[in-house]
Amino acid sequence: MCLNRLGYEASIVDFSKAVVISSSVALRQLLLDFFGLPSDIEPENITQKAIPAWDSLASVQLIAELQGRLNVDLDVEQLESLRSYGGIATALSRKGLTDFRPGSKDAS
Repeated sequence: MCLNRLGYEASIVDFSKAVVISSSVALRQLLLDFFGLPSDIEPENITQKAIPAWDSLASVQLIAELQGRLNVDLDVEQLESLRSYGGIATALSRKGLTDFRPGSKDAS
């Protein structure tokens, strides 16, 4: 275990290779890992307002993480819509990626 960039204890994960996230569970896990959140948090509770560490710098870093992991272009202009699990899931779906919303047919 080590401290992640937000000061939370986290496992070291190699994100150097882009991977395809194909379900709402995987997107949730990406956000849990990124913010060092407990595994029992529900997607609707993953919001910028609920996570003190989710400041403007973390938002930009999260966009970079999503772009690297998913090989998708997200603009800083989209920042307003990327402030929650639901907003991110919707943005990814609009980019033509698998439906990430909880309860979707592709959710595992």
